[in-house]
Amino acid sequence: ELIPLKKKQTDHIMNHAKDTLFAVMYGQIIISIVQGILATIIFVIFGIPHALFWGAVMTIFAVLPFIGIGSVWIPTAIYILIQGIAQEQNILIVKAIALFILYLMIILPLEFILKPRIIGDKAKVPSLIVFLGVIGGLSFFGALGMILGPLILSILVIMIRMYLEESYL
Repeated sequence: ELIPLKKKQTDHIMNHAKDTLFAVMYGQIIISIVQGILATIIFVIFGIPHALFWGAVMTIFAVLPFIGIGSVWIPTAIYILIQGIAQEQNILIVKAIALFILYLMIILPLEFILKPRIIGDKAKVPSLIVFLGVIGGLSFFGALGMILGPLILSILVIMIRMYLEESYL
């Protein structure tokens, strides 16, 4: 009752907010699962012990902001690098470097390119808005910003669209 909009507009904004919230959660879960599966496959190929266990851990960590899949992947690569240097085994050094490269070329792009696209498609908001919402939300609200950032920006986009539609009517 306090919102200075027509009921139809308020309902539209609330439905859009609900759709965006669902899209953010959906995108986060889907990308986390994909990252976990890819990480497990790569760990198996590289002969990392207990790859299935670490893949499951990375899948769970991928959902958590600021922790992410890198909290397992990067220490693993560093450990292999240190082993390679200590044991003077070039194959381990190459393996560690390859793990770093794969992380940068496969895992991170999923997080910063594919996730905003999935969320944007589901929420019917441009991917760039979602990406900016996640980055800005994280810096402004912390971990909760991963959800609040895209939500606030998508509501802003829908309100601008509503305003433009009203202006031209």
